[in-house]
Parts: sequence; structure tokens; C-alpha cells
Amino acid sequence: MVSNHTDFSVTPLDPFLLLWTSMARTTRSGVTLGDDQRVDAYAALRALTVGPAHQVFEEQRKGRIAVGLLADLVVLSADPLKVSLEAVRDIHVLETIKEGVTVFRRIVGKSN
Repeated sequence: MVSNHTDFSVTPLDPFLLLWTSMARTTRSGVTLGDDQRVDAYAALRALTVGPAHQVFEEQRKGRIAVGLLADLVVLSADPLKVSLEAVRDIHVLETIKEGVTVFRRIVGKSN
């Protein structure tokens, strides 16, 4: 089971950058590292959701959308499975739902 994460608060918490880096494997200077280690958007998403839940032994509570699991999810501005690789970094969260309750909603026209 693969898990992708940051050392937040040592590094910025940007899940879309994490998603993109696991798909692109490109450094800041534009060099591709481990071209054969690139993953598709679905595998990258699993590494940010199912993988971490498994890593902390909470896969029976969270990490995916299923009956009986916590209703923790986000609504995104675009579908990472359908946008171009470069567009993945531009996705943002429109709404965050924690245990079935909206805890964040982006106000249209604001960049928060």
C-alpha cells in the first residue's frame, strides 16, 4: 500500500502539488526523476487517501467513500482524473466535509 504525504508543518501542505509530483516526477528545474516511477491520477489519488488511512490503521474508518465510513471528503474545482497533468496543480478545494458536516466552503470570487 502506497502512501504519499508531506512533513507538514515543515513543508507546505498542498495536496495538489503532491498529486502532480507523483504523476509528473519533475523537479523544480524541470528534470524528470524516475520516469518509470510516474503514476496515473487514480493511483496518485489513492496514495493521498486510501494509503494514509491504511498507514495509520484507520482503513476501516476513512480513506474512501463507503457505507459505514466517516463522511470526510472534499469537492474540487476540477476532476483530477480528467484534467491535463499541468492543470492538476491548479485544482482547488471548493468545499470540505468532515463526518458529514461542511466545515469549509469557498466563497465564489475569493482565492482562499
